[in-house]
Parts: sequence; C-alpha cells; structure tokens
Amino acid sequence: MSRIRDEIYLGALMHDIGKFYQRADKDFYESEELREQSKRIADLICPLTQDRHFSHQHVIWTNEFFEKHKALFQKFTSSWEHDDNVANLASYHHRPGTIFQAMIQLADWWASGLDRSQIGEYEQNELKTSRERYKEIPLSNILCALKIKRNDDDIEGVNFPFQKSFRLKPLNLDRNTVLPVQYSLNSRQDYEILWKKFEEKLKPDNFQTDSIRDFNITLFYILKQFTWCIPSFTQIDFPCISLFEHLKITSAIAQCFYDYYTEDSSRFIFDTKKHRLTIQDDAYPLQLVCFDLSNIQNFLYNISTKYAVKSLRGRSFYLQMLTESLYWYLIREIPDGFTPSHVVYASGGKFYMILPNTMKVNQLLNDLQLRIQEELWTRHSGELYLNIGRRAFRYDNKIESGKPNIRIEGDSENVFLGELWKSVFKNVAKNEGLKFSELFTKRNFYERIFDPSGAGGKEKACSVTGIEYQLSEMYAFTEDTKGGKIKKASEILNTDEVTLVSESVKDQIIIGEKLVNHRHVIFGNVAEKDSFKGLPDYRFFINQKTEWNYSNVLVLQNFTGADNFPGKLGGNKQAWAFRYFGGATVPLNKDNSPKTFEELASFDHEEPYETNREPSFRRIGVLRMDVDNLGRIFLEGFNEHDKDRNINIAKNASFSAYATLSGFLDLFFSGYINTIREKDDFRNNVTIYYSGGDDLFAVGRWDKIIEFASNIRDEFREFTGRDDITFSGGISMITPKYPVAKAAEDAHRAENIAKNHAVEGFTKNSLCLLDVPVNWDLEWNVVKDTRRKLREWVESKYITKGLLMYLLRLYNSWKHVKELTGNEDYSWKWKAAYNIARRQAKVKDRKSAEYKALEELKQILFTKIGDRQVRFEAFALACRLAELDLRTN
Repeated sequence: MSRIRDEIYLGALMHDIGKFYQRADKDFYESEELREQSKRIADLICPLTQDRHFSHQHVIWTNEFFEKHKALFQKFTSSWEHDDNVANLASYHHRPGTIFQAMIQLADWWASGLDRSQIGEYEQNELKTSRERYKEIPLSNILCALKIKRNDDDIEGVNFPFQKSFRLKPLNLDRNTVLPVQYSLNSRQDYEILWKKFEEKLKPDNFQTDSIRDFNITLFYILKQFTWCIPSFTQIDFPCISLFEHLKITSAIAQCFYDYYTEDSSRFIFDTKKHRLTIQDDAYPLQLVCFDLSNIQNFLYNISTKYAVKSLRGRSFYLQMLTESLYWYLIREIPDGFTPSHVVYASGGKFYMILPNTMKVNQLLNDLQLRIQEELWTRHSGELYLNIGRRAFRYDNKIESGKPNIRIEGDSENVFLGELWKSVFKNVAKNEGLKFSELFTKRNFYERIFDPSGAGGKEKACSVTGIEYQLSEMYAFTEDTKGGKIKKASEILNTDEVTLVSESVKDQIIIGEKLVNHRHVIFGNVAEKDSFKGLPDYRFFINQKTEWNYSNVLVLQNFTGADNFPGKLGGNKQAWAFRYFGGATVPLNKDNSPKTFEELASFDHEEPYETNREPSFRRIGVLRMDVDNLGRIFLEGFNEHDKDRNINIAKNASFSAYATLSGFLDLFFSGYINTIREKDDFRNNVTIYYSGGDDLFAVGRWDKIIEFASNIRDEFREFTGRDDITFSGGISMITPKYPVAKAAEDAHRAENIAKNHAVEGFTKNSLCLLDVPVNWDLEWNVVKDTRRKLREWVESKYITKGLLMYLLRLYNSWKHVKELTGNEDYSWKWKAAYNIARRQAKVKDRKSAEYKALEELKQILFTKIGDRQVRFEAFALACRLAELDLRTN
C-alpha cells in the first residue's frame, strides 16, 4: 500500500483542526501558542485579501498543531523533509503547492458543496459585531435548519429566535450534552477547556499500535468525541455543519481522489499559479454506494413461541453485526482498504459509503456481493439478502451556491445532492427485484436453491425459527443449559428430549447472554471457538472482561462517554473505535440475568401485598415506533422554495450536511435512547430489543411502555427543537406467553393505524394502543389527564368502577355499530347523560367532591375542552386505561 495514500487521508482528516485550536487561543498577534515558525509561513499557506490581510488563518494553527505534536505523528508517517509530509498536506489546503495538497483542497470544496476560494474567511476583521465573534458562534441544530413541507406551497424551517444550539462539551450520552439548548453563544474559555481535554487524548499510550491505518481509526474516534459540537464554518447565517462530519467527508473524498488518480492521473490538471486542481468533465471519480441488508424486520420477528425471547436480543444484535462487520471488513481487512470516514451513514440495516469509482473497487464490489449472497443463503436460506446499489458522480469544476452542481454518470443534466441519493435508492430498489439472481449461474446454485431442503420430521425444525435443517446442522440445549454446554445435535442419543436449534440461533442465544455488561466487540484475530461469523466471514468476539490480550484487532468499545475512550486492553496492533448500541443495558433479575417477559410483566414492590397475590392484570406492552416521513425529510429537507422561479433549490445540501444530519439521528436513536431507558421509571421495566435508523422495538410492563413511548416523543421534540418532525407508534398488549412474532405484527399494525390517523387535517404524529389512535399534540394530553382523573375519582370513591364499565359498554356498542354500518350511533350520549344524571340525583350535597366529579365527567363527555370536543374513542381509551390501572394496582 502506498504510504502517501494514508497520509493524504490523515492530512485531510486534520486539515481544519486549526479552527478548533484557533478558537481556543488569542488572535494571531496576541497568541502565546503560535511559534515563530508557524507565523513565518503564514504568507505561504494563507490566501491574501484585497487589503493584504491573511485570510483563512486557521491553517496557521493547523500547522502549529502538527509542530506541537510532531513526535506523535512522526511515529506513524514518513519523513517530514519532503513537500508532501502530513503537516504540509493539512496546512496548505488553501494555497496548495502540489497536486496531493490540491486534492485536499478540492475534497474540502466537494464535501461542503462550496468553492471556498470565492468566500472571504478572514475571521478576525470581517465579522462586524465583534473582533472574535467567530469564536462565540455555536453549532446550531441542523434539525432546525431542515425545511419541512407542510403542504403543497409551504416549506418551513425554524426562525432564528427559536433555533437551538449545542453546548461545547465532549461527546457523552447525558441529557445536558445531547439535547440542544436555546441559541446561546460560546466563549473562548469554553473552547480552551475542550481543547485541553482533546490534547490529553493525544498521548502516545492512547494508541496501541505501530500501524498508520490503526492510528487513523483511533484518531478518527477521538476527533468525533471533541469536534462533534463545533461548527465547521461560521460565516453563514445558520452554522449547522459539524466540524467532525466535515473533516470526515473531506478525508474520504481526498483518499478517493488519490485512488482514482493512481488509476488514471491524466484526468487531474493542477494549475500551480492559481493553486487550483480541476478534474476533466468526463471523469467521475466518486461513487455513492448503498449496502442494504434487506428483510431484517421480518427476520427479526420471524420466530416461533418457544425460546423466542431467549434469542431475541441476540438476534437483534446479530443483525447489527452483519452490517458492521461488513464495513469493518472493507475498512480493515482488504488491501488498500477504506476508512471510517468513507461511511457517510450507517444504521437500520444499511450503510452508505463514498468510494472511488475505479475498476479495482468496482470489481471488488461485484465479487463481494456474489460472495455474500452465497454466504447468506447458506446461513439463512434466503431470509436475508444484501443489496448493493451505486451511482458514480462528480461535482462541477465551478461550484455555484444554490445551483445543481452534481453530474451523475450517464445523465445529461446536473442535479442537487438529494437527487443523487434518490438515484441510489432507485438503484437499490431495482436490484431488490433480482434477489440472488447472481447465484443462479454459479456452481449449479440453481439446483441448490430449488431442491427440497430439510429431511422432514418435527424434531428437525428449529425451535425458534421453525425452519427445517439436517440434524447434522443443528444444536441441542435444555432450559438450564448455558451457551458453552450446547452440544451438536448429532451427539445426542435421543433428540426428542432436547430442544433443537440451528447454528445461527445457537449463536444468537449465546450472543444475548454475552451482551449483559459487555464492554467491547472485537473484530479480527480472534479464536473461532469464541467468536461469531459476520460478513463476509469476518469474525467478532464479545468481550465482558476488563483485561485481556488481543493483537492485530479492532476493538469496538460500547460507548458510555468520552472519559472512558480509548480504553486499555493487553496486546498491541489495536485500532480502537466506539459505537452506540440501542439497548446497551437491560432490566436484570436477582440472578443478574435479563428479565424474562414473565418478570417484566410482574411488579417489584418494596412491601409485599397484604393479600400476598400478584395484580389481576399482568401484561406486556410491545412498542414499535418510527419517525414520520423521514425518507422525505432526508431527501428534501435541505430544499428551499425559490418563489421567483417557482422551484425548490437545495442550496445548503452537502455531504457534510447529510453526514451531520444522519450522525445526530444515530446519536439519538442508538445512543441517547439508552439514557431515556435508564430513567427510574423504565430501568427495571423496559427492554429495548432494536433501535437503529429511526426504528424502535421495545418491550416492557404495559403501563411503563406507554410512558416510555410518550417520553421518547417528548425528548425527541426537545432534541429536534421543533414540533413538525414527528413520531408515530403502535403498542400491542399481550400476556407473557403470547407469540413474539404475532405481538410484533400486532404492534406494527397498530403503528400503521397511527400513521393513518387524521385529526383536523393533521395526519400521523400519533400513538395507537388498544386499537385506538390518538394524536400526540391534539389528543394525548387530554387522554392522560382524563385517565388520571378517572382513576383518582374511583380510588376516592367519588365515582364507582361500575360507571367506568358502563361507559366502556356504551363505547363497545357504538364501535360495533360503526364497524357494521359505517355510521355513528349517537344514542350513547343520552344513555351516558341519563346514567350520570341519576347518579348525581342521589348526591345530596352539590358542593361535594362526588357531585363535582360527576359534573366534570359530563363536561369531558359532552362539551369542548379548549376549542375541541374529545372524541368518544379517545375518552374510551382513557376510561379503559384507568380501569386497567385499577386492576393493576
């Protein structure tokens, strides 16, 4: 591998580190950090403004950073005596003197969707309000910048007074770090504190390797911890692009340029006088590639009743590891592999990479897809399929803000970035209809696919999935057997007395056990007997120990906070990374094992019941939720309507913007979701089985799962800083022994009901439980309040439980008539009014709490609350929940 390739990547990854350093320091003339050497080269690395001032001064601090940490970088890079040493590659990106330095400049522009040479960036004098105003501007919440289409003519963002911004803090999963606050300015002191913590992480003993590739991986994740909350570019109205995401995308594109250059250098033209690189118009050096593991939802829930729960958590984690192992294989195992920077987005069973459009890479992708298809068929008999969609593209050599600047190979006109994403989506969808077609002509695979599988007989069906296997392919275990004692079924004399599972289910059960208090997932050089197969056959090991010896591995740490990364394990040649894992912790029973459904349905009490009996109502709630219209938001959220031309333009769309958006969504759904689950109300009562992309699947005690759904919705609204990016969800209530697959299907059906729910012209943004959808904004608070009042009135004996049951009977009758005829039977109103009036007549004191409760009940049923009438279905839901509360407690 060419060492310059890794150094171009490293130089690009650190090219704007000077922005961070500069904001933590005084200005150029007063700085006590800048050495004379860095000041002297300012005229070489900084462009000049028309009035002869140095612009883009952050590169001076970039150079100083490398000088200060020279010993660290020299350990992993080549001689610093040549023009293209890593310090020069990073520092000269605004006045490149070589073609490799110019690649970083051009990658910077393409990542931003801007030609930076046309933008003055003299950060001291150009800002009018304050000499150091650029140091005060926070990272605005990119979710506030999105333009949400409310109707055909109306596209809205969040106006400045209501924008939110992130605090300057190392990445953590606590509420005060993740949730943005009302727009407030930073200070140099904030930057100075953050910078010092960042530099502490650059100690040589934090890098347990002598490999530049492993060093680059660990450095990438250290950068993520400290630059995630820093604005990349402050001279725009809404600085919402994370410095980390910009560094990430720039470094990926720069390395792609180098790979394309090594295949055909004639396509690159470098003008040494103008310090500018251009690429021939008919060259398409990049491709956006989607790796989509399809059918994961069906695979996750396609499990029969017996032992399903035992494998469910491991099954969910196994699915995540299939995609993660694949991109870590591409990053770490293939010659001339890629980097974490190439992964623009990874969640929900798919990931997108920016890759070089070279013959070598295209052949790799073709071979890899065929290899993985065969592997997935062998393991899962067609239940899972890897779809790869890709489109090659380029930017115009002259990038103009507000205009389409991307040309997709084979198209005749330029498009905005959102159209490139759509084109890749279409390519994936097209390939979806051709599943496994590549295998039909390989090694007689046609016969293998269509020949009968399995040998018949009940004993040879997997107890979890129901799929038949040959006995030699199966494993046997009993209720109390731990994973390490599972035997091959062929070693058991009487298979009728044991439970048989497939090899993959056996692995999933063991994975689920190992996930309790796990610390790391380790890829690479791990023993086969202790590890599990990822893709294509890249093995991973789940580590629960604090000390162990591993060499030549990637250590993927379960992220809890910046203070704990990178960790320490014995061994060398290690690359350290971290990941968020939605569902990282689970409720545990007294044996320190994950709670079963039966245990989740029970109640933990400090004092035993006087009757020494469990509540009469013990149910599990199964929750499925996702963000409404996320695909449309992702593709069109950066559009702005140009009224003069009556078109939508995506002037703020860039790869850095998309990476920032997807990074924040992943932070919430895979990371912060654990913080919500760790709240006192949910810690012992809710298990997250899957959370990724924007999908959530969780199980818990029936009342707590409802609160959990409501809490997620509230926290997500705070996270987005707006009320028009909404959630819909469905909850099914089941007994602990109800089939998991059926419960998940029921919850999905409820979720679809919620997404189709319309109130006053507003659709979606709803929760459906007990087959009743309610709008979060317009109905949910009324339901919650009414439920509370009804429960308290019964407990205080102001009304009887019999009244609740009578009202529910009226609702069931009304519902039956409506389902049969499509018409509403309003007789429930006079019947309810008559019943309540009779009860009031028996109350002698009209000022009593009992009389007032009945009077308020009439108002809820028959008059408007605020400016709207409570729907009878919504009232019935509140009534039913109150009745269940009373049965539970």
